[in-house]
Amino acid sequence: MINHNNLNTNNASATFLAQQNDPIADLNAKAATDSTDIGALQKEEAAFQKSADDLQAKINQMPAGTAKNKTQADWNTLNSDIASMSSDIEEASGKLANLQFEIDNLSGPTDPNLAQAQADATTLTGNIGAIKATGGDVDTVNADIKTVTADSGSTPPPKSPIEHSVWPAEYDGQGDLDSDAYIQSLVDGGVNTINVFNGALDKDANGKPLIDGWWGIAGTPNAFKDEAQLKDFITKCKAAGITVKLTVGGAGAGTPWLEGWKNLTDDNIQTYAKALNDFCTETGADGIDFDEELSSKSDDHDPVAEAAAARAGKLAGALKDLNPNLQLSCCLGLWINDAGPGWLNNSIFLENAKCKDGSSAIDRVYMMDYEDGATPDQNKGFLELWKTWLKTNCNMDPSQISVGIEPNDSTISQTGTDAWIKFAKDEGFSTAIWDQHMENYSHGAPGGGDWGTYIKKIYDEEIPPTPSDKHEAQGKDMISQILKDLAAKYAALTPI
Repeated sequence: MINHNNLNTNNASATFLAQQNDPIADLNAKAATDSTDIGALQKEEAAFQKSADDLQAKINQMPAGTAKNKTQADWNTLNSDIASMSSDIEEASGKLANLQFEIDNLSGPTDPNLAQAQADATTLTGNIGAIKATGGDVDTVNADIKTVTADSGSTPPPKSPIEHSVWPAEYDGQGDLDSDAYIQSLVDGGVNTINVFNGALDKDANGKPLIDGWWGIAGTPNAFKDEAQLKDFITKCKAAGITVKLTVGGAGAGTPWLEGWKNLTDDNIQTYAKALNDFCTETGADGIDFDEELSSKSDDHDPVAEAAAARAGKLAGALKDLNPNLQLSCCLGLWINDAGPGWLNNSIFLENAKCKDGSSAIDRVYMMDYEDGATPDQNKGFLELWKTWLKTNCNMDPSQISVGIEPNDSTISQTGTDAWIKFAKDEGFSTAIWDQHMENYSHGAPGGGDWGTYIKKIYDEEIPPTPSDKHEAQGKDMISQILKDLAAKYAALTPI
């Protein structure tokens, strides 16, 4: 009696052995593996190219000099090695296509072309191995990236130049900001940055992070009719050479932009950072201005406000790590003494606004030095203390500190706004016109002009020499004339 089960088993074994000994099936398996490996290498190459592009952006921000030249030279080597890797992958892809063509045209195990196909398969596997192997393309490019990354971080980026910024906003929802005439007035007035009020860290119906506030929050007036108009405004400003940052937060108890800071938790900081980065990408904005005003005085702790300030700072750090090219700033209350900032939320925010490498994530601070009940001389003293504190804790230069200029500040106007602007200029500070109403900005300066032009005129004026400078110059002139007289008398002497 025939055992059919044994027969089936024997047939299955025979088929398995035949497949194992089938050289064409073996070649097809090798080709499939090579195809997978090449696909992975192509993805790696694309990632390397993105790293190279990001590093080139960092190099462009480095100050001119030997360090930049060396870093650029190393980057050129990196780019050449990536190009070599790309060429090797393309060559391997071509060989794979040829191998597959050879396999598809084999008639069977006895085909005379089988040996050539097997040799080509061995060569291709070797090529792919060389690209992946130590000392090959992948490891070489990785080493290059580490070198350039280290070099580009060895020299700090150049400090920000003097910035003249404005915070105009329209809360009537008519979208007056988005006009060619207004944007041209900014250009004519020397304004190089605009911060747009008021954005909020919001949540959608499902509780997911949502960035809005410049339009569309129910029950609140907004600067723009919709996102499309905001995008149009940003596009026009950037075309005119004006940097645009979007301000998130602001004062006003119960408002979405102030209360929005409470939506931050330790678990969603990264998610909000991605949402902010995506929103800047969508709209074309150059960065984010953090205006966290859930205030906590140094002598009156508010745990909720202090926790929000810490998370807001960590959000800034996460955003800067995610996209180093974004410009980040924050708004600070002016009160400070020898012990530190008078508002704990300011110091807590800045202490937490750190990148992974420990550097400050904040590129600029805006001083809210208006309507604070202090005299101009007191405010000058506060700014001097801030200058020292920010240099020590954030490595900031005076040009990265913007002095607030509020045309309606009665305290400043008592001594003349021009004196306050001249103080900012003499100290090397930048300026920020803190008048949120467009009409006041455009027509409120002395003489009826715009504030940007008024500030530009003062900053463009040559600083007259001090009395000591004059005396030094006069002394040099006198010495020079005496020497000339002596030389003339010596020349007139008759030789003996």
